[in-house]
Amino acid sequence: MFEDKKLFGHGLKAFRNLCSSKKYNVQDKIDKDHGILSPIDGFFIISEIYEEDEKSKSLMKYYIVSVTSKDTYIDFKLKKNYIKFLRSSEDYVKKNEKLFVNYEYENGCNTHPHNIYLQILAELGVIGFFLFFGFFLFLLYCLIIIFLKIFNRSITNKDKSNFLFILGIFLALFPLFPSGNLFNNWLLSIFALNLAFLINYHPLIKKKND
Repeated sequence: MFEDKKLFGHGLKAFRNLCSSKKYNVQDKIDKDHGILSPIDGFFIISEIYEEDEKSKSLMKYYIVSVTSKDTYIDFKLKKNYIKFLRSSEDYVKKNEKLFVNYEYENGCNTHPHNIYLQILAELGVIGFFLFFGFFLFLLYCLIIIFLKIFNRSITNKDKSNFLFILGIFLALFPLFPSGNLFNNWLLSIFALNLAFLINYHPLIKKKND
């Protein structure tokens, strides 16, 4: 998505609408990365898919029955939204042969990519990304200043308050952490709440009465 519209992106919340299109389909990668391999040589037996209870997800029980020993491999796999069988029940399979693909989404489509910066790149492009990342660098700068004050023993109570607000936003925006949809209502509300306190108390933002 980013490669198609690098400058301005596809627009807010566009990921959820475009990810299922054939152009951005990642089915081949899903089949490659989420395949379940046979642990031994034997016959692949698929049992019925059933529900443990009303609250749990469905489970699939499968067997690999060895013909050269008494070993029988039994396993349970979560039946998420997508199971693609590559071998039929009662087929003879060899060790490390791919049996089926188990994944939550059939074509990899979701409402967001679970990383804020990838979401920004896809939906807002380079311009939106640099504005957003610039704010993250500002938070990093503020944290460094506070740590220097702690080291020099010159930290004030206001600095301590600012540290909590800055750290909360900084961790929410840290690029190496998985994340929810930034534009989701409750996540954006939490982010905006921290930002409001930061704007009110940060020393770089002067009040009219100061």
